Amino acid sequence: DTLKPTFTWQKNGDPDPLDSVKFDLYVSTNSNPGQKVISNLTNNTYTLQNNLLQYTIYYWKIVAKDTTAREKESSVWSFKTKLLYYFGIKTKDENAGNWSKVSNSTDTFPRSSPPEYFSLYQPQNFINLGSAVTFYWQNKGDPDEPYGDKISSYTFYYSTSAQSIAGQTDLLQPVTTIYNISASSFSFESNTVSSITISGLMENATVWYVVEAIDTESTTRISTAIFNLHFVRINNIPEDPNQSELRTSSGIVSTRKPTFQWDCSDPDPGDYIVSYTLRYSKDNFEFYTDTEN
Repeated sequence: DTLKPTFTWQKNGDPDPLDSVKFDLYVSTNSNPGQKVISNLTNNTYTLQNNLLQYTIYYWKIVAKDTTAREKESSVWSFKTKLLYYFGIKTKDENAGNWSKVSNSTDTFPRSSPPEYFSLYQPQNFINLGSAVTFYWQNKGDPDEPYGDKISSYTFYYSTSAQSIAGQTDLLQPVTTIYNISASSFSFESNTVSSITISGLMENATVWYVVEAIDTESTTRISTAIFNLHFVRINNIPEDPNQSELRTSSGIVSTRKPTFQWDCSDPDPGDYIVSYTLRYSKDNFEFYTDTEN
């Protein structure tokens, strides 16, 4: 609740009965604090004399020293200072026209907001000719960045099964989750984006995906899909069409122009049958005639 915090630590002493222990306090915005604030403390508590920066993450540690110059470092702890807002009120007497003294407010934290809304960028309804796919999404940042809050990481979810509920993507099991993706951004086709490349995706699968942004205050935002659902179809190995299933039964027909029917499909996503060749014969295909459609 103050920009001059009080630090307290355990005073374990020294195993040597004739040794005394003194403490050095280090406080810094670096995760490995190297800035010594005060040396040779004999007590296990200290209150800073100068204000720290507002709304900033600080790291601190203690170095214990005995009279023989042996040292022992503590673990590194961290904390975040609050953001202080001040306002004043003056009142005026209606008759005398005199103003009162200013009454100052107490300090307070700002409201922590989730990351900005962001959209998946690509791929979208895309046929990927390979088992490795790079996924891109917008990096819109966090509205609390002026106060030190920012996007710390992303979580990527993908599945081979999905459904649309009220314009959102609800992933069904099984879902593969990749945590703590770097929040670093770069320019891609005039957009500020983040990305991840995933290898070994299943052949002929349709992969649905969403992204979750996490900021340093641990608030989150799920991506919005511009085209409702985002997915990519994997087609690493082009395959032949499936074997045709004949639907016309054998037997005698009463016309010289019989109708032949069959079913056929292609296993590759996004691929389709462009033509057929009908082969017919009078002698079990020792000799035959082809006709294309």
